[in-house]
Amino acid sequence: MRIVPILALVLFGACRSEPASLERLLKTCQEKTQANFTYGPETATVLREHAYRLEGSEPSTKDAWLELLRGALAAQGLELERIGPGHIEVWLVTPKKG
Repeated sequence: MRIVPILALVLFGACRSEPASLERLLKTCQEKTQANFTYGPETATVLREHAYRLEGSEPSTKDAWLELLRGALAAQGLELERIGPGHIEVWLVTPKKG
């Protein structure tokens, strides 16, 4: 059967793949949640320089995506702060306060 060699190639490729940047994770969360995220130049540098690899299955809800993002950002000393009017979901990524 050809399924086993193909599956082995897929798994090998997945294991060798480079982790995505936190910036890429942020963009994926924006696509999955339809929320808007913004950040300044210093935060952009942190997001580009630090990698993140999704472990396990992909989150299935908006809240799960936001929790995943909060955890990944917290590991780098960043947090999400909701800004703007209530009917528009905009999050500012900032260094943790205090």
